Amino acid sequence: MAIDPQATLPYVTRMSDDKIFDWLLADTPTLPSCRHVLEQLVTRLCDGGMPLDRATFSVGVLHPELLAKAYIRERGATSITETDVHHGIQRTDQYQGSPYRLLNEGEEYVRRRLPDER
Repeated sequence: MAIDPQATLPYVTRMSDDKIFDWLLADTPTLPSCRHVLEQLVTRLCDGGMPLDRATFSVGVLHPELLAKAYIRERGATSITETDVHHGIQRTDQYQGSPYRLLNEGEEYVRRRLPDER
């Protein structure tokens, strides 16, 4: 199901006017690692008023045993968790029910109701 986040979420701004978008294009190539990109992105989004509970940044790798490296930041965490994503994860029930599958199959947006517990 495709939705227009700019029409429904007040904290989303036009990408062409967004300082975060400019930062992603101009500054992130100079950062030393994906971990640094996620740390700074989460800080910028939260400082801009976006209510993030969790952020995940996955990077595909060319490796015989790994599909990707994932970097995860949870609300209240003081550091980012790095995890290996192994080949075959696409066949698991967890992946089949996840929004990642929908995005990887071409959906532009995924909308899910989140629990009210914070």
